[in-house]
Amino acid sequence: MRPPTRPWLPLALLALGAGHASAQGEPDADAVTGDAEVAATATPETPSSALDRWAGSRINLLNQANVWELDRSNSLTWNPYYAVGIGIAPRFRVLDALSVGASISVVREITESDITTAEGEWWFDDLTLSASTPGITLPGIGTRIGAGLAFSLPTSKPSQAATLQLGIRPSISVSHRFPVLEGLGLSYSGSLRVNLHEFTTPSREAPLIPTCRGAECAELSHTGVRNTRWQHGHRVGLSLSVLDWLTVGGGVGLYVSHLYDLSLAADAADPTVAPAHERYAQSADAELTVGPFRGLSVGLGVSSFHPQLAPDQTAYTPFYNRFTQAYLDLRLDIAGLLTSEEG
Repeated sequence: MRPPTRPWLPLALLALGAGHASAQGEPDADAVTGDAEVAATATPETPSSALDRWAGSRINLLNQANVWELDRSNSLTWNPYYAVGIGIAPRFRVLDALSVGASISVVREITESDITTAEGEWWFDDLTLSASTPGITLPGIGTRIGAGLAFSLPTSKPSQAATLQLGIRPSISVSHRFPVLEGLGLSYSGSLRVNLHEFTTPSREAPLIPTCRGAECAELSHTGVRNTRWQHGHRVGLSLSVLDWLTVGGGVGLYVSHLYDLSLAADAADPTVAPAHERYAQSADAELTVGPFRGLSVGLGVSSFHPQLAPDQTAYTPFYNRFTQAYLDLRLDIAGLLTSEEG
């Protein structure tokens, strides 16, 4: 029997009430490009109307395919992957310096799935509740610092299999914009996620290969026979607005997952081998974004989230490896669309 960690759920629910806030990837990692980075780049001006308070609320139509499997010679067994999905992320500015939001998405693989149990099955990810602040702009240099706090609820099947009860993720972001063309942006974002599980090990011993993208794989995967107790992630991003409707950008990230301790019996199983209590992962992404009019944008890009080392102990090639996905997203900003209609 797997020993319980602690009866955390009542405390987790109290924290949630007080706080209110798929690349095929194997290791745990949380999105560090979320609430803090959105906050750091948000405009802190007072909303001019009730509709403006909903600015940033989005509906995303997702299309994604595995790039590695486009070349049949890359794998001994050809396993193509293409999936579609929809994501909903409402956001509301409660105060000038405080926004709350939620996000959830559902994805269906069109090709033959390796992880679902029924044909045409739709998979939800975890429901995320968040709060963020635009933060402050440092006088004289214009650098903006933002912060966020997010709570992940186990609405996905992988998180339920891992016996996750709650994920808590504070994050911070630092960004600066330079006067190059329409704007050159440089940003850093970091997060610390603490997971509360019922058990230290999941009900599945084999790592799942879920449908998620980039660093957004933490709630949908695990690293083997032990759950991730806590994790920290770091990402550096660069973006260039070539025109007011055309932006190119990308970033790289590093994520470290710290696992629950082994039992005494497991530690003594092989005294010649030191147990590994950390898992390392990397991410890389690049995107071309086109915004033909207010409230609508289209993102075309590639994203890879992968373990640091391949099974043969060699490093994965960034951007192009078995976890790399190409995607085409249609993003609808509801407040922006309605504002355009009113104008």
